Amino acid sequence: HLIIFSLLLLQRRYVKYAYLCIFLAILLTLSRTAFAIGTMIILTNIYYTYGKHYRNLLIILMLSIVGFLSFIFLNFESTGYVLGLERLININDSSSAERLSLIYKSFDLIVGNLENIFFGVRSIDIGVYMENNKIVHNSFLQRAMFTGVPLLMIVIYYGFKILPVYVMFIILIYSLFLHALISPVFFIFLTGFFYKDKSIFLKNV
Repeated sequence: HLIIFSLLLLQRRYVKYAYLCIFLAILLTLSRTAFAIGTMIILTNIYYTYGKHYRNLLIILMLSIVGFLSFIFLNFESTGYVLGLERLININDSSSAERLSLIYKSFDLIVGNLENIFFGVRSIDIGVYMENNKIVHNSFLQRAMFTGVPLLMIVIYYGFKILPVYVMFIILIYSLFLHALISPVFFIFLTGFFYKDKSIFLKNV
């Protein structure tokens, strides 16, 4: 949520405080997702602020980061649990392996039959199928399991209608790695802080 708060600060042009908020989010959580999303937000802000001078360099840098992460995931090998700052650069640990396993199981459970796809999975089936009732760290799969894919799409559409596009963009990326983010209640709560029609970034490109 500190990452979302940094977007709020950027929309109000408190750039230094937004960067500080991102730094605190990474430092306090040692979250690889926070590190990746925070870096993307900073690079995007630099792009819009100084894009005339560094546009090509920033685009290459962003694509390089995406390419590196894709290569790591395609060549995934568990290296055991990792602690400390090393967590920010090592995504092949046992924690990631467990999350990937839960993602695969959740996906298989959803597509197991048409009833699960359209109306969600019965809670008893989720408890039996998942390991020790652990929660999948993916808001798309979590919402689809509980309510079905059609309602998932409606909630996402509703989010884009009431929140700035870039805020929803960040939420959806974060949702790939974190649970309980795709929520109409959460979206409505955020509308009390964000201006729908005001850009998050000061665009000078």
